[in-house]
Amino acid sequence: MINLRQLDRLVIKMVKLKDYYQSYLVRGEQEQSVLLNGKPILHGQEWGEDFGYGKFTFTYKKCFQNPYLYVDNGGVENLLLHSGKPFGLTDDIPNGRDAIFRTHKYVSLAEIEEGEEIEAEAYASHTFYGTAPYAGKQTFSINGYRERRVFNKISVVDIDADVKAFLDRSNLLVSYFRCMKDGDARKIAAYQTYQALFDGISALPDTPPVAEELKKAVALMDAFFESLKSYGAQNEPFVSLIGHSHLDTAWLWTVEETRHKAVRTAANAVTLLKAYPQYRFVMSSVLYLDWIRLDYPSLFEDIRALTREGRFEPNGATWVECDCNLCDGESIVRQFLRGKRFMKQYFNYEPDVFWLPDTFGYSAALPQILKGCRVPYFLTTKLSWNDTNKFPYDSFVWRGIDGSEVLVHFNTIQSKADPEFITSRIEGRLNKHLTKNVLIAYGYGDGGGGPERSMVEEAIRTQESYPYARVAHTTVSQFMQALSEEELPVYEGELYLELHRGTLTTNHDIKRLNRALEGALKDAELLSVSTQSRAVKALTDSVYDTLMLNQFHDILPGTCIEEVHTLAIRQNEEALRSLYGYLSGDRYFNTLGFMREELLPAKDGAQSYTDFDGNTLSVDLFRFPAYGYGERVAAEGNPFTVDGLTFTTPFYRVTVQKGAISSLVFRGREIAEGLLNEIRMYE
Repeated sequence: MINLRQLDRLVIKMVKLKDYYQSYLVRGEQEQSVLLNGKPILHGQEWGEDFGYGKFTFTYKKCFQNPYLYVDNGGVENLLLHSGKPFGLTDDIPNGRDAIFRTHKYVSLAEIEEGEEIEAEAYASHTFYGTAPYAGKQTFSINGYRERRVFNKISVVDIDADVKAFLDRSNLLVSYFRCMKDGDARKIAAYQTYQALFDGISALPDTPPVAEELKKAVALMDAFFESLKSYGAQNEPFVSLIGHSHLDTAWLWTVEETRHKAVRTAANAVTLLKAYPQYRFVMSSVLYLDWIRLDYPSLFEDIRALTREGRFEPNGATWVECDCNLCDGESIVRQFLRGKRFMKQYFNYEPDVFWLPDTFGYSAALPQILKGCRVPYFLTTKLSWNDTNKFPYDSFVWRGIDGSEVLVHFNTIQSKADPEFITSRIEGRLNKHLTKNVLIAYGYGDGGGGPERSMVEEAIRTQESYPYARVAHTTVSQFMQALSEEELPVYEGELYLELHRGTLTTNHDIKRLNRALEGALKDAELLSVSTQSRAVKALTDSVYDTLMLNQFHDILPGTCIEEVHTLAIRQNEEALRSLYGYLSGDRYFNTLGFMREELLPAKDGAQSYTDFDGNTLSVDLFRFPAYGYGERVAAEGNPFTVDGLTFTTPFYRVTVQKGAISSLVFRGREIAEGLLNEIRMYE
């Protein structure tokens, strides 16, 4: 009789066999004669520069039964095109950084016609300094620093379908085995399956796998998966799956590179959606769809068609995944307005989800804004990062400062959809007595990409066989509609993130310009409406393009590389100058909704003063109606007085001692307690 320890050793042997057979996945390779930007390139040749791209092309000749493309051209990511049309991406880098995020290694060429030109548009990466203490210069996605990229090869490879099927099923079997509890009848069946596999495969060192043995092994594992199907699962948890790739509009790369990343991600998603009818994919930022519309119209039309089928879900509602602490309410409303208007125009689709996994905290005003914008659902992941207090719920009703309520779910991203992760997600639910629904947006990202073919196949097999819950691919909207039928707790007030607090105060210039732009846009739009002038609308729309882009949650907080930050500062400054050019004029206008009186600079004013440069200037008192132009009024006496180091204005009385404010009286109340403007610095 075999005891349990012997069985565990047998399982270990079969896992090692799986890893050993990995080397037999590729059974043939044909290196291609490649052109770089129209000129031949050879093995070992250097190319590229920071933030640069290379166009690698070759004419496809079908040479294998099961052809796949493999790209090792020195670039960190490649958009793949055939006859100019995107069909996928590769991002595998030999010995690269963050390998878990770079799963797109081999791409099927089964649908490509012989004689077509295949292009790999390669991003050459860029260099920046790390953010950890004492971190030196590094090249993005590459271990260490490399000044130039080195071309190795682009090949068409022949993938052994039997080996691939065995490896895919073996990975799924391992995942099931790891998540099954001792004593579970299904785990006993897993042991029996491993025993049968061990008996049926005659593997020896340096011996290739036998096709017939692999086919029988695949049939054994498929039979095991089939036996796992659950019955009467109405009271069991429900797991909703959807493919996704988190894609930062800018972070450790530029906005321009994100424009390329969005196309790679969408092309990969469309190819997989066409191949697997059960698959669903969500893209959350409307701006990316606009870029795709402008750059690759045929890909955009594919997305529109798949959206009509309910399989590509363009459901994020906002133009970009914006910051929610530093933006004013009007800016956030405009994010929704611009996003929903685009979706209505090009997709006849109304997003109902605010998808915001990565922003650094959420204002209590958001439920009111969401409800006003007809967005009933909010999804995020970030509150799980709290460093002190664990947030009490992962599904709840969020009540804002005015009493508005929206439905919230803390989903997961950056994962697989295998049995092991699904089990950990189910077991990790908060308040299991309240909710049985969880959403897994699987696929790796940050810089785009999403699920690759084997990951989608694994998710579908898991969906069909998972025994401890009902699992299905759905849209995010469908999941949230189902969740809304549950009775959930209410959480009131701000969703405060106990992490990344410094993002509210560092890199002050981008924040100052953001607030100045918000104010100037309000004034410009109000002035144009009050004067019944529509000529300024093109200007304000253009400035909102800049403002909304640079309110992305890694640009406005200043958590991006220098190149992104510097460009955003320049763009905001230019936008502000264009607005000031419109707002400047010979007359003052009150942009507030109440009457006011102000002392303002005026030619030949009743009162004069000398500025720090010795210039004599004058002011006069103006009275303004709400939203109207002002008129001069006679001022009675001088409201500005100086008595030694005490200064009196219409609003304050201020006393200064040794360069610091020691007293500040406002409406009869002393504000100062000690010195007000001492500068103190902390690490």
